Amino acid sequence: MTMETKNQYQHVRLRPGMYGLHGNYFCMIFKETILHLLHDYSFTMLKVTTVPEQNQVIFEASERCEFSTIRNIFPFAIIGGISSSARFSAEYEDGSFCRTIIKDTEPSEEKFRFFGNETLKQLECNFVLPENFPVDENFARGTIHQISKIFPHCKIIYNDYEYSDGVAKNKVKWFLHLKHEYEPYKTVPVYEFNGRSGSFFWEVAFCFGQAEQKLYSFINGFRTEQGGTYVDCVTKAIEQAFQKAGKIKDFPLNKMSIAVSVHLPPDAEIAFDGCRLCGTNYHLISEHQEFQLLAKDLKSQIITYFSGHNK
Repeated sequence: MTMETKNQYQHVRLRPGMYGLHGNYFCMIFKETILHLLHDYSFTMLKVTTVPEQNQVIFEASERCEFSTIRNIFPFAIIGGISSSARFSAEYEDGSFCRTIIKDTEPSEEKFRFFGNETLKQLECNFVLPENFPVDENFARGTIHQISKIFPHCKIIYNDYEYSDGVAKNKVKWFLHLKHEYEPYKTVPVYEFNGRSGSFFWEVAFCFGQAEQKLYSFINGFRTEQGGTYVDCVTKAIEQAFQKAGKIKDFPLNKMSIAVSVHLPPDAEIAFDGCRLCGTNYHLISEHQEFQLLAKDLKSQIITYFSGHNK
């Protein structure tokens, strides 16, 4: 069968069902749009507004700090193509402005000019979803709360409320308090460490003695449910640090729960971005030098910590 295509995006609009317009579509479009704005487009200011009575969600992104080397056109091509009604507004550094509107999967303008454009300054995505995919404010609030832990250097506002932990040392430690329903009243010490070098930064938190061993690992904001090379570097560094500090017998490493979040600089994302579309259950295909720096820094911090604490 031959499909006639008038422009490079038309096939997206003519065959919207192939991209999964099923289940709770709002949840998918909500979370994925946030991740694309913060990661693929490197915005550090994100304002999200939901209007349930109109089944509408609005994303306003600004304060772009850096530009990814990846030229990924998938995020908004797919999201725009399967929306029943969507408006994209983009502002560039030279002062020019572009608006694209899609209604009932039919375009009123021919091009998505902001794809891969490094001069993009601000971007607004305004979706009005089908009635059978209603806005879920509980999911939206929970997702924003979680994303704020994974992107600690981004300012995120949801319905005029800013999600911020203030003086918190490490935001990913929050994940270690999730889903331990068998020991709701037991408090265990959480060890937390973090580091940053330019546009590369990481956070690690771990604890022992939970009813069930947990792993929460994120790279550039995307969950890797089975860990990855960066998690291997972290766990190895923890074991070596405990051995160096003489604490290896005091902590059951086989019962350690851990939360890891790593953000690679733009020029080190290629191996990761090349395979993340295949799903979440994968290991990174190469070891970036940043992972080795992470392990070295983490090991040093743990040894220093235990040298000053008799625990």
